[in-house]
Amino acid sequence: MPFPLTPLQLLFLALLLRITLLLYASYHDAHHTLKFTDIDYTILVDASRLTSPYLRETYRYPPLLAYLVRIGKLSFLISDMATGVLLLQMTTPTMAATWLLNPFVATITARGNAESVLALLVVATLYELRKGRIVTAAIIYAISVHVKIYPIIYALPILLAIRDRKHAPLWHLERRQISFGAIAASTFLGLTAAMYAIYGWPFIEHTLLYHIKRSDHRHNFSPYFLTMYLSHNKIDSFLAFIPQFITVAALGLKFGSTNLYAACLMQTWAFVTWNKVCTSQVWQIPVLVNTRC
Repeated sequence: MPFPLTPLQLLFLALLLRITLLLYASYHDAHHTLKFTDIDYTILVDASRLTSPYLRETYRYPPLLAYLVRIGKLSFLISDMATGVLLLQMTTPTMAATWLLNPFVATITARGNAESVLALLVVATLYELRKGRIVTAAIIYAISVHVKIYPIIYALPILLAIRDRKHAPLWHLERRQISFGAIAASTFLGLTAAMYAIYGWPFIEHTLLYHIKRSDHRHNFSPYFLTMYLSHNKIDSFLAFIPQFITVAALGLKFGSTNLYAACLMQTWAFVTWNKVCTSQVWQIPVLVNTRC
């Protein structure tokens, strides 16, 4: 059975859903003590008004998000809808509707969560790779890792997917692999160096190192939460990376050469499942949608 909506109708309904939720968020926040808007959005807004976002306690993001939030939740709505537009270019309207008409996705955006920005960057990377544009894909990918470190897990399947000799030994690097790696690494290091030059050590501490040593035992669905709650042991926190790293790497190696989208999907689910801090996230959904490309 064909999808009952045209792409334009689908986009219109998706936009209407998000605008409705944004309006409701404003009403709810004005009339209720328990806010609809995510507390992280409040942190972003507070940080955007300061000379350095790291003057805001508990700000754990790159400065880019503080810049984006200066236009309010509109930045997240644009990212959300742009993700849907790219998905329509890459797959069927039925599959794109999994993102565009998903109430969970729309609600996360309306609450002021920055997940849609990361989703857009990941999907844009896959879109550029599909078009064979290695340079732009590498630059966008580097920006996604800069925004949140998590997409670094996709490096292995991407490098395997873009090589021509699928069954060649891993150490036989091709020109496209070298180009992608060099451009992505230099872009990421350039952004990191620029932000360090402006904001100093707080940028490194709160944006990068914090997520390595983070041990959140309350705001957390992780299977490790009770162990971390009882022990507060930094060694236990570090050891939690081992099953996560092994599983994610194995999936990337196994499926990267045959199906990039499936490899990224399985890596994402393994990463989220084994992560020592597991919360409500939507950045795996567009990867799921793309497995039907």
